[in-house]
Amino acid sequence: MKKYILFIICLLLTGCTSLNFDKNIENGYIDSSKCEISMIQDWQKYEVYKYDSSHDEKFINSDRYVVVDDNNIDEIVELFNYMEDTMKDTKCDFTFDYSSISNGNYVRIERPEQYYTELQNDCNVNDFDDNHCYYMHDFVVYLYDTNSHILYKIENNT
Repeated sequence: MKKYILFIICLLLTGCTSLNFDKNIENGYIDSSKCEISMIQDWQKYEVYKYDSSHDEKFINSDRYVVVDDNNIDEIVELFNYMEDTMKDTKCDFTFDYSSISNGNYVRIERPEQYYTELQNDCNVNDFDDNHCYYMHDFVVYLYDTNSHILYKIENNT
């Protein structure tokens, strides 16, 4: 039993595994890049995962993703704009092709429950200059582009 535990620890320490513990990121990506900016309790993350076309079906058939359409496209653009604006003078190279936000791609947006409570109290969902809404800037977005086979993940907690 100790041998197995040591073996797993060695794999994790040497990077010989591509296990991903984020259930919204499919295993099997062929390349990835990540950048994180952390400040005590706040953080921002920008991650990019490149897949081959055989993984498209995993995102298409996933119950965790929805199709990008006219109902959610404006919110997605706003969230990516917000990340671009807040990360522009940082060590992270936030290079994002906005054509990836198009109908027919796949998205998952996660927000804390408090965000929805704030919305019921007259916070505007796309007005990022409205500072009285504390949870407005807390989100995680996963966007899968079926043309480039790239999964973008942006995360903001401020």
